[in-house]
Amino acid sequence: MKTVKEKYLVVGADFAGYPLKEAVCDHLREKGWKITDLGVTKDSDPNDTENMFHRVGLRVGAQISEGNFERALLFCGTGMGIHIAASKCPHVHAGVVESVPAALRANMQPAFIA
Repeated sequence: MKTVKEKYLVVGADFAGYPLKEAVCDHLREKGWKITDLGVTKDSDPNDTENMFHRVGLRVGAQISEGNFERALLFCGTGMGIHIAASKCPHVHAGVVESVPAALRANMQPAFIA
């Protein structure tokens, strides 16, 4: 398993969350984190249904559920749909985080949503 202690994260974003995901991942990479991105990229086709929020949420959630990663960050316009999709995966407890205090309280969960 790729753990937070070893500075590994899996991330994903739909098109609405892509700009924030890029900013956060750039910051984390500067801090030495190793990021695996399973969502939209700068070259993604906006008409590709594989990058809709629920599919990205399921892809990232599956990585947590299968024990490949300990934690994840997901980004979308509201966080509502993507966190529901990720939480459909066994052993994934995702939530919407919109502030630093909420993120700190969510720290005990196996997945994060931003």
